[in-house]
Amino acid sequence: MLSHKNGQYPPTFNFDAPPPAKFNKVYLTRLFLLSILALFILASPYRACALTPDSDGRYTIDTSADLIEFNERINGIKGDPIPLSADALLTADIDLSDANGKPMDWMPISGDYDNPYTGTFDGAGHSVKGYEIRKPVGAGTAALYGLRG
Repeated sequence: MLSHKNGQYPPTFNFDAPPPAKFNKVYLTRLFLLSILALFILASPYRACALTPDSDGRYTIDTSADLIEFNERINGIKGDPIPLSADALLTADIDLSDANGKPMDWMPISGDYDNPYTGTFDGAGHSVKGYEIRKPVGAGTAALYGLRG
């Protein structure tokens, strides 16, 4: 038969009695430290490279964050590089504007003459909106992606 050290089973608890002071300090300290750690993780500007190719080698773009990551990685700005020959599939309409409706400044996907984008970007009937391309006057034309090879 199971018993508690005071001989009662199940043990009884007095919820009206305050917990020991030592328990409060240890518990609150740990809770505070875990809360701070969680805030650092949530507030971190770094996002792990979540965009990976599927079994066909194609990158599936579901969100604006996916499209931004694809652009940054294919242009060699951040994260593990994606080859210029990478294929991508858009699975939803994407809005790149911020919460106030301001369009995002967009750098075209590989707009370099020496390194054109040679992959297939399949929009699958979806649209991308909420971006503006900032370029110097006379720099040529640009769009969601720059030069195609």
